[in-house]
Amino acid sequence: MRKRMPAARAVLFCVSAGRGGKLEQLFYQARPQDRGLGASKSENLTAERALAGRPEEFLKRALKRLYEKRNPAKRHGRDARGKGRGATPVLRRLCALMALFLLAAAPFCAAGAEEIDIAARAAILIDAASGRVLYPKNADTRYPMASTTKIMTALLALENSAPDEIVTASERAAGTGGTSIYLSAGETLSMEEMLKGLMLRSGNDAAVAIAEHIGGSVENFAAMMNARAEELGADAHFVTPNGLDAEGHGASARAMALIAREALRRDDFRALVGTQRAVIPWRDNQYNRVLTNKNRLLRDYEGATGVKTGFTKKAGRCLVFSAERDGMELIGVVLGCGAWFDEAERLLDWGFENFSLACAAERGEDCGTVVVAGGASPRVR
Repeated sequence: MRKRMPAARAVLFCVSAGRGGKLEQLFYQARPQDRGLGASKSENLTAERALAGRPEEFLKRALKRLYEKRNPAKRHGRDARGKGRGATPVLRRLCALMALFLLAAAPFCAAGAEEIDIAARAAILIDAASGRVLYPKNADTRYPMASTTKIMTALLALENSAPDEIVTASERAAGTGGTSIYLSAGETLSMEEMLKGLMLRSGNDAAVAIAEHIGGSVENFAAMMNARAEELGADAHFVTPNGLDAEGHGASARAMALIAREALRRDDFRALVGTQRAVIPWRDNQYNRVLTNKNRLLRDYEGATGVKTGFTKKAGRCLVFSAERDGMELIGVVLGCGAWFDEAERLLDWGFENFSLACAAERGEDCGTVVVAGGASPRVR
């Protein structure tokens, strides 16, 4: 196990609003395209998540939309008489107050903290809870990402099937090249068993079997993958469910972090990628399949929680990884990284040594009062 070394650390402040809290409700007023890092269609956007995008613009649009909703006669900067108006005092003061909350939620690098350069084509480190980017390197450039693709495959499978569903391997699945669990045509496994073959052994054949079971065909499943990526705001384009090299198949490091973050919200996904060893049936064979997770961090790095390795000649070595210490979970990605595990450990160490969590305010705590000129109430708390 790698030991955690003491170092000067910054504080990653967060505002404890919780689900349904006022901050969350306020930011949900923004348009979908204005939502921050990784907003999904099925859940509200927290104030912290807004920070991962452009906080100033997001704040301005969100507050303006909320103000206009509550004051329809004053939309588009006009009062009831149709005269143009500038920014209202209440809007300016609300922006100032909310800016304080947002700044409290942002991660700041400790003064004098050592800079780090990761030896990879692209890399990123984010705080899992807020989505805040702590370290980027070419994070928005698309690259081939090899079998880290299977994170999205597993996510869609968990979202669209039950663990005990029977999945039948087709001729196409059985004939898939590269790393496999050696499925034979017509062989059946439960979805739970197939997912273990996908994520532990990194079976390319399992990926095709799952894709055909969920989407009806690999092509239809790829369309589902792309639609889900778009929902997450992830800059990725999927052609295959397994990450084998294909024209146009690629994603940015930020996109892979977004997808992993979404997947890690599911307990079943966490259990899957945190499993180091599993045994599943092997039809017409006297032995069972013994699957060992290829993610070395699960064994060697303190607090590691997932998620997936990948390699092709075109992509090089790719790794999406996560770890949790002292209640803070970090998610990282390295693409095209020769020393993938070593660089992942360096990046995690850097993150844990330079950032920590602290609560700036509890939900419901009085954080001050703002004087409002010309509003329905003279003060806003």
